[in-house]
Amino acid sequence: DNVGENHNEMNDHSIRNAIQSASAGDTIIINGDDYKHCHIEINKKLTIKSNVGTKLSSCSSTAFSGHQGMFYLTSSASGTVIEGFNFNNDDGVLYDSEGYAILINGASNVIIRNCTFSNSGYGDAIRLINAKNIQINNVTIDNAIHGINIIDSAKTTITGSYISNNKVSG
Repeated sequence: DNVGENHNEMNDHSIRNAIQSASAGDTIIINGDDYKHCHIEINKKLTIKSNVGTKLSSCSSTAFSGHQGMFYLTSSASGTVIEGFNFNNDDGVLYDSEGYAILINGASNVIIRNCTFSNSGYGDAIRLINAKNIQINNVTIDNAIHGINIIDSAKTTITGSYISNNKVSG
C-alpha cells in the first residue's frame, strides 16, 4: 500500500487504515512529507517505511496504550520493521513523562532503523516493555527523558546510533 498526503492523521486515518487493512507480512510505504497527530496501534507483523523521511508528529491521545505516543506495537507485532521516519514533537504534545514515540510492548524480533527522534521533549523516544531481540540501527535520538527506555526486556542491540541530550541515563 502507498499512502502519500500531508494531513492530520487523527482526522483522516490513511496510515491507520493502511495498517488495519494490511495482511501480516505486508509492506506499507508512506510517501507523504508530514503527518500530524499520529497515534497508531500495530498488532501484526508489518514493514512500515518511508523512503522520503516522512515526519510524524505526536498526538495527545492515550488510546490503545494508555499513554500519549505515536506507534504502539503490541505482542502481535513481532517481526515488524519501522524504517525511515522522522519522529517529532515540535508542538510539545508529548508533555507527559509517560509519552513515547515508539512503544514496543511484548513483541520480539522488531527492527527500528534509519529513524530520527527529534525534539522529543518529555517521555521516551523508544520504550521497550517485555520485549525480546529488538534491533535499533542507525537512529538519532535527541532531547527525550529517556532516549531508549528498556524495561523487563532481553537482547536489545543498538548499532550505528547517536543518542544525545536526554535527561536521564540508564
